[in-house]
Amino acid sequence: MQDNATKNQQSLGAYLKALNILFYAIFTGQLLFAFIIYVLLKINAARAMPQNEQRVFEYVVPVVLFLCMAASWTLFKKRIELIKQETNLSAQLNAYRALYILRFALAEAPVLFALIILFVSGAQIIWLFVLIGIVSFITLRPTKERITKELELSSNDMDELEGVDEIKEQ
Repeated sequence: MQDNATKNQQSLGAYLKALNILFYAIFTGQLLFAFIIYVLLKINAARAMPQNEQRVFEYVVPVVLFLCMAASWTLFKKRIELIKQETNLSAQLNAYRALYILRFALAEAPVLFALIILFVSGAQIIWLFVLIGIVSFITLRPTKERITKELELSSNDMDELEGVDEIKEQ
């Protein structure tokens, strides 16, 4: 029976590790893409779009960024309430992971969109929105404390999550 509990605890540790690996992979992808765009713009600095055409993109990018952030926040608030009603911790964690993957996608999309628009238009102000998008993505980094708080886990569930650190150290 203890082997089953240990197996469950190890899966919780693996769960958090997998979620963090996904987070850092997406984060690294954004940074690498931004670096590539930066290098390409330095190489092809002369092919910038005319100023009047850039203006359109200077308005579209922040709107897309805001809409994605609002959608992420709204979907999270609605779905986290449904997830908290689940009594099985494993099912809660699976639903939470799916929600966070959606949240990661909604945070990454405007950054990639802004980088593509930046490359096409050459409007340097768009770097500001790229930075805002990346910083907002960083705030989504999953931690055990965040999971505990957002899912409002019971003391039994908290005890089960505490076992994760002990297994990691062995």
